[in-house]
Order: sequence, then structure tokens, then C-alpha cells
Amino acid sequence: MTGERSVPDIRDDRERLAVLLAYGLYLLAITNGVTALVGFIVALARRDAARGTVYESHYRNLITVFLVLMAFAGLVLAAVLAGVLGLFSLAFSPAPWAALWWFPVPVVMAPLLGIGWLILGVWTLWRVIGGFIRALEERPY
Repeated sequence: MTGERSVPDIRDDRERLAVLLAYGLYLLAITNGVTALVGFIVALARRDAARGTVYESHYRNLITVFLVLMAFAGLVLAAVLAGVLGLFSLAFSPAPWAALWWFPVPVVMAPLLGIGWLILGVWTLWRVIGGFIRALEERPY
């Protein structure tokens, strides 16, 4: 029986390949962003097939990373909209000094969002690169 592979080994190899593909798509998303969505879809589609394997935790990790990124993007969008609304209210207000209460929103939020993006980027790279290495070593996340 040397050289023969059992059925679970082939299943694990397929899952390993799919996990590595999803991690690669997440890493490629640094340049374009869209491939993270494709990696997320791969993780969602393959997670049921990976139940009970080492790779189940990797799919959970990939899904968590994507959802955290989307939640933060939603917060950024809300902050940007608040800032834009504040600027519009300041520009088109009949009494511009009355709309100055909006002014601190973009001024305070810009550095906070920049720091948040930096922290989120480091966290994302940590999770994705760490997961990629663990998947290569056939270890759970």
C-alpha cells in the first residue's frame, strides 16, 4: 500500500488547496480589494465541506476577517457621510456659524480613521499571513 492515498487524504488536500487559494486572494486584495470578496465566497462555499477537518478553523478565520473588514468599512462610510453632511450644512446654511457644530466630525474623525485603518491592516495581515503559514503546515488556525 505504499504510494496509495486514502480518501480522507484527498479530501484534506482539496480543502488545503481551497484554503490556500482563499488566503492568496485575501493577500492579493491589498492591491485591488475585489479578490477579498472572491476569497470570502470561496470560504463560505467550502466551509461545510471542511467540517471536522483541520481547515474548518481556517474558513472561520477567513470569514471573520472579511466581516470585520466590512464592519469597519461601514463605520468609515458613516463617518465620511457625516463629514460631508457637515460640510454641506456649513456651506449652504443661511447662518454658517450655526452649522459649526458639524465641523469637529471630519477634523476629529480623520486621524482616528487613519489610525484605525493602520491597526486593522496590521491585524488583517497578521491573521491572513499567519493562517496561510498554518495551512501550509497543515495545522488548524
